[in-house]
Amino acid sequence: MLLALMIVSAAAQPAPQQAPTIVVTGQRIQDYRDRLAACLARHCPTDEDADATLALAEALLIEGEYRESRDIVQAPSLSRSPTSTAPMPGCRTISALPTTRAVRPSGS
Repeated sequence: MLLALMIVSAAAQPAPQQAPTIVVTGQRIQDYRDRLAACLARHCPTDEDADATLALAEALLIEGEYRESRDIVQAPSLSRSPTSTAPMPGCRTISALPTTRAVRPSGS
């Protein structure tokens, strides 16, 4: 009788559920490093260099690598291209803004 009760109670219990599978997708920091290295190897245009550099710097920043992130965007990336000061297609120059002068209205 006891054996029959144990069999019935075991059959009445639901099967344990498996935990849902969680899939995380993304790029590794090394992927960003490789992208920047490939860009530099083919002497990519300034806008592509900037995109690859900033993507790597952002990934490093998210990972808490603040100094390395800062070092990525400082001097080396700014001086890499001799045409880095040339305007990029689709961009307008706003560097003349600091030379704007305030004009005092007449009569004041």
